[in-house]
Amino acid sequence: MEKRETAAILALLASAYPYAKISKETAAMYHEVWKDLVFADCERAVGVIVRTSEMFPSAASVRREVLRLGGMLAPTAAEGWWQVTTLVREVGRYGRPQFASPAVQKTVDAIGWREICDSDNQGVLRAHFFKLYDKLAEEHDRVALVSTIGALSDATPKAVGSGQTVETDGVQEEIATDR
Repeated sequence: MEKRETAAILALLASAYPYAKISKETAAMYHEVWKDLVFADCERAVGVIVRTSEMFPSAASVRREVLRLGGMLAPTAAEGWWQVTTLVREVGRYGRPQFASPAVQKTVDAIGWREICDSDNQGVLRAHFFKLYDKLAEEHDRVALVSTIGALSDATPKAVGSGQTVETDGVQEEIATDR
């Protein structure tokens, strides 16, 4: 994301959270955290955050929402368990299940596919899966959050805000309303 795109996102946030003060240092840090994100993805994530949070988001929470919406974070433990139980029925004991999530795959590999299929006590197995999965999913998400996302966006940002001025690296940029 380019600096002007970061400024546009920050202007959108400033219009949703009018009491937030965004200094040039804060804008520079947000840009550093978001520079590998795609503007449209970030804009979509901010839309979700503005609708669900009463507080101005951290740069990390916006990044997390971008990755969550893009399917780059591990599913919840319940979603992972649902995938496992579905494949137990579809693939069976002698099959080789393939999971979309590396965290689910690692958890199943750690427990053992045949052990999962042959278990007589699904309640205990489920609890064991959840406990192990939470640790593996947390590590997966941490790696995803600190890794770079990819190429910069070619998209031109939509103008947002209401004539608000956002400062990035000492340069003030006015964001005009285009909606």
